[in-house]
Amino acid sequence: MKIVLADVHGPVCGKDQPSANLSLLYLASWARKVLTGLQFTYIPQRVSREDHLRQVVDLNPDVYAISFTSFSARVACSLVDEVRRLQPDCLIVVGGAHANSHAQQLLERTAADLCVIGEGEETFAEVLASLDDIKARRASIDGLAYLQDGAFVRTTPRSMIADIDSIPFPARDLVRQEDFTGISYSVAQPNTEVVTTRGCPLRCTFCANPVFRDRTGPPFRSRSPEQICREVDQLYAAGYREIYFHSDEINVDGQWMLDLCEALTRLGHADMHFQTNLRAVPMNEELAGALARAGFWLVRMGIESANPRVLKGIRKMVALSDIENACRTLADSGLVVFAFLMMFNVWEEDGELCYETPDEVRNTLRFVDGLRSDRVLHLTSWQVATPTPGAEMYDIASRHGLITPDYLPDEPWFPYEHLDGVSRLDYKLLLARARWQTAGCALSEGVVEWKNWRRIVSKSKAMIGM
Repeated sequence: MKIVLADVHGPVCGKDQPSANLSLLYLASWARKVLTGLQFTYIPQRVSREDHLRQVVDLNPDVYAISFTSFSARVACSLVDEVRRLQPDCLIVVGGAHANSHAQQLLERTAADLCVIGEGEETFAEVLASLDDIKARRASIDGLAYLQDGAFVRTTPRSMIADIDSIPFPARDLVRQEDFTGISYSVAQPNTEVVTTRGCPLRCTFCANPVFRDRTGPPFRSRSPEQICREVDQLYAAGYREIYFHSDEINVDGQWMLDLCEALTRLGHADMHFQTNLRAVPMNEELAGALARAGFWLVRMGIESANPRVLKGIRKMVALSDIENACRTLADSGLVVFAFLMMFNVWEEDGELCYETPDEVRNTLRFVDGLRSDRVLHLTSWQVATPTPGAEMYDIASRHGLITPDYLPDEPWFPYEHLDGVSRLDYKLLLARARWQTAGCALSEGVVEWKNWRRIVSKSKAMIGM
């Protein structure tokens, strides 16, 4: 059986692909665990549309599976329809964040046969096992959506995998390192990413990660430190020297994080470097020191806003004092601290639309400047809060008429067109100031990412008000 695992083609949100889509590689590794006779081909984002389609025609696959977010949904839908035109007998399966939030729309408006909803490893393997009689057997496969005689059908939700140690390492034999730009702000090449946890105990209004919203299992699961270290050892032997640990909050469980750091330290790979995401709490000298000893050099923290009203509204569940303490503690241990920041957040209170004001955005900019001056915050990334399918903010924006039913986040989102009290001049000046702040951080730290030149050009336009 020949299976194509595909990403969309071309830059997404002005960014090239830093590393392979591990979600697709996990599909392959799980399917190999339970089935035989499978021939996988992975098509990365770097491949042009023409080459993407040429590969599909040459391979003549039995199954074409594509994973995408809402930011690339428009391109993905066009690709699906073209694959169907060229390969009329191929089973087309779509998955990823957008498929989770817009399964019915995708099935009704594209040539896709099936949507995988939720974690895909078990569902996709069952689809492959049932390929010879998929129309008759699809109703018995949990976690699927499809059309039957034009009517939308969604099967029983599939339970999340409780023991994520049971998932084999991603099938990295399917990818070539040269197809990816590498992770941003890296200190060693080659580099890659490793998933350490799945899920999140929080429910921030702007977050659209479908696994975070799933209610079919525990909201947060972590791999064992021993299994993570086996994957790190494998990657070290393959020549990798930096890893971005994928976890939205690696310190949700402080003891587990300490155990992981101790296990990484015992590996003894002095020239292996790590970076990860974490929350401001819990954080203390013991945790920060453990990160530094284990080889972590960069930690990324979602600060978002310096306004208590906004943090409460978007449900960050953190205080400004926690943020300041975390930055100082981490910096004192020699770690570089990176902040994710957002402007013009939107939320709802008692049915009333609420949003971050220009003055509050200015306050966050000043707060960040203060932390930079104290040398406890080193790098920043600013985004405009944008309604994304699957996020609560998207539902709020829809209820209050800020977006149309067909809105996708690849369209420009200008707060001044939707929020009273936000002018076009406010927006452009604040965005320019935020971009200058980010550029100043990168220049002062000597870590300008020239390999992501498309993104630099896009941000430079905002810096000069274009």
